[in-house]
Amino acid sequence: MRLKVLILLTALLALFTSVFAGTTGKLIGKIVAKNTGDPVVGANVIIDGTQMGALTDIDGYFFILNIPPGTYSVTARHIGYRATTITNVYIRVDHTTEISYALEEQVLEGESIVVRAERPEVQRDVTSTVVNVSSEEIDTLPINTIGELLQLQAGVVSSGGLHIRGGRSGELAYLIDGHRIEDPLFGGNATDINNEAIQQMELITGTFNAEYGNAMSGVVNIVTKENTARVRGRIRAKTTHLGIDEANDNLNEKYLEGNISGPLWPGSPIGFLLSGKMVDGDNYYQSGTLIEENGIIRPSGQYSGNAFGYDKMGSFFGKVFFNPFAKAKLSLSFNFNDREWQNYSHSYKYIPDSSYIRKSNSNLLALNFTHTLSNRFFYEIRLSQYHYEYLRNYGGHHYTGYSSGSGKRWDGEFYLTASNEEYIDEKVGTLSGKIDATYQYNRYNLFKAGMEIKYQDLDYFWIYGPKRLPDNQYINDFHKFPYEGAIYLQDKIEFESIVLNAGLRFDFYHPRVTYIADPNNREESVTEANLKKQLSPRLGVAYPVTDNTVFHFAYGQFFQRPTFEVLYEDLSRNMDVNKPLIGNPDLAPQSTSSYELGLNTTLSTNATMQTTVFSKKIRDLIGVAWQFKVPGVPLQYAYYVNEDFAYVKGLELNLKWRLLNVSTRLNYTYSIAEGSSSSQQERFSGAYDVKGRQSLQFYPLSFDRRHMFNANVTVNFRASQGPFGWLPKVFQRSYYSFIVQYGSGLPYTYNPTRKRYETDQNNARMPYTLFVDMEVEKRFMVGKFEFGLFCQVYNLLDRKNVRSVYSATGTPDDFGPFEQYSKEYMADPTNYFAPRTVYLGVSVGI
Repeated sequence: MRLKVLILLTALLALFTSVFAGTTGKLIGKIVAKNTGDPVVGANVIIDGTQMGALTDIDGYFFILNIPPGTYSVTARHIGYRATTITNVYIRVDHTTEISYALEEQVLEGESIVVRAERPEVQRDVTSTVVNVSSEEIDTLPINTIGELLQLQAGVVSSGGLHIRGGRSGELAYLIDGHRIEDPLFGGNATDINNEAIQQMELITGTFNAEYGNAMSGVVNIVTKENTARVRGRIRAKTTHLGIDEANDNLNEKYLEGNISGPLWPGSPIGFLLSGKMVDGDNYYQSGTLIEENGIIRPSGQYSGNAFGYDKMGSFFGKVFFNPFAKAKLSLSFNFNDREWQNYSHSYKYIPDSSYIRKSNSNLLALNFTHTLSNRFFYEIRLSQYHYEYLRNYGGHHYTGYSSGSGKRWDGEFYLTASNEEYIDEKVGTLSGKIDATYQYNRYNLFKAGMEIKYQDLDYFWIYGPKRLPDNQYINDFHKFPYEGAIYLQDKIEFESIVLNAGLRFDFYHPRVTYIADPNNREESVTEANLKKQLSPRLGVAYPVTDNTVFHFAYGQFFQRPTFEVLYEDLSRNMDVNKPLIGNPDLAPQSTSSYELGLNTTLSTNATMQTTVFSKKIRDLIGVAWQFKVPGVPLQYAYYVNEDFAYVKGLELNLKWRLLNVSTRLNYTYSIAEGSSSSQQERFSGAYDVKGRQSLQFYPLSFDRRHMFNANVTVNFRASQGPFGWLPKVFQRSYYSFIVQYGSGLPYTYNPTRKRYETDQNNARMPYTLFVDMEVEKRFMVGKFEFGLFCQVYNLLDRKNVRSVYSATGTPDDFGPFEQYSKEYMADPTNYFAPRTVYLGVSVGI
């Protein structure tokens, strides 16, 4: 009943309230008379090609809200003055762009003046660490996914997931056009979007405003393209199957992506965007062949020539947007992803058909409605339905068709018969309604307020050991309907000498489940989970010391609810299995207190340096504790608790400059990430093995990469440009992009004697990694079409970068003297990252 009332209230508020959600920017400025310097009152400022504009006030100031990100021309007009247009005005998501005019007086109507704006190298209103990447920049990078783009940014470590400034994986919020995309059961991004559809990507790795929540490490904010000027589009196709090597010696991948956008018909006010991607590839690893000798089947030690593992993926994004009436915009979008893949499993090298196959698909149906009631106030309503499915099995079988037995191995090494016993079937759905408002109270105060509610439909089934006796089967089976929501209020105060971002956010969630709290006291411990709530303040300060130097400070408390998987784990409380692990629906939210200080300054023309020091205190992390057998407690079991903690501190340097046709981005990160455990279940077996000693202490986390360096250098020649006077045509319409990524070694536990309980956790470091990637493209015009030929090379140096090592030796190829295994079995190829990969491709654009 309470849920129905809450949904009804949300629906009513959606009809009468207003909104904003981080997908647009703001333009401000001042207009004066050139000859006198007096403010020009009542001047008309218009963003060309749009219906957005404003009039200057008594002091000559103006502001325009709710501008989609991109580059615009802005024209100022007033009777008695010459019209002046400023081009190259760049609007960033969530930020303020400032321009100014000095209008010339004129008696008669004459020609207008066009001025090209220089993008400010230092953004004066940035109160935290934010990276904005435009579609033009994404276009020239040798990357395939948003994840690869994120790995190029300061403070981001890739180690079994993305870790932002020492946080665990799954602590990022992903938004597409303001709609959050995630797997509510296990966390993390469960949806891919084609790079060709992106207008701008914003990554916030520091503190973030109150409009964002349920994330402790950062926000990825993606805004898709909108175009009604003319039909534009491009299609790109590339492959690694070049006929040089055997198909199994490379990725053998075929990759196709494209987009088209523009008016629905010539002159139509309705715009559309269609974008898609298809990937079909193998992996780098081969299966082996079995032979029969004297009636005995055994591994031959030879490769089969066939790839072990594959990845097939297709995605589609479509959007239609139009103005149903004056000062209103409606957009409908649909995003679909379908993927099937099989990873290499070294133990299954000789029976690849018995290895796990994974399938997933997701779809997002979203509606955005924006209505500008005045030049000071607009609201937006967002409604969405998201559905995600995931299936994991072996050989494509239902768990009832799994083979019996634990699997037969040859000499205790490679499997000869299947032993896979796990089956996962996940189906989740989310209905979401979001309401936000933006109000420019005066020239200095921009207020934002909003609320959101989500209703989840979580259907999950997991079984381990389906051929075992029922009492020894691990089963997690539930179908639950939790809900969650948030309300926030925020004020952005912009003075000439200081900018403040102050906000307050209230989050809540309800698991909506009745459960057994104590398996040793089942009947008396039946409990109904409670509504969880938290209040988090946010504060950011930007202090422009000079026109070219901005100091900022930020503080925030950030909360994230536990994933529903740990809340609902084994609600049946089966204590007959070995090492039972049960969930806790009354877990508290995880929390982070984050601080940062930064200085952003212009070093020279078109060159800036941003220096940031940060600190994070992370508490109430989800971990595992044990209830052991003691007098009066007959059953022992493990359970999830809010016990784990971590502390992170570091320094980031970001350098960016442009010189003629060369643009360069460099960043360096030094950080220390220490805590009690690196993941939710890390202490599950460890605490048990230490025979009851559940000590909690600081040690380097598994993603504690102390030093990181990223560099991207792009040389871009447009029409009639080239580096040498006698060879201009060779370089016209071409670009050359290089990426260098260095990372110091990640921690691992070195234990050469293989003694238990004596070795400190993560007491050693793996070798450093170094990747060099390259992309080169040459384009040429044929009529209205632009054709391109390009080459991408990943791991250009073909370096054998180590991914993991064995604890007894610290090497990726040797178990050590205590394990008598063959060299073939010890040489697991997944202990190394991918070798050199070469793509050749073509593109066609209009």
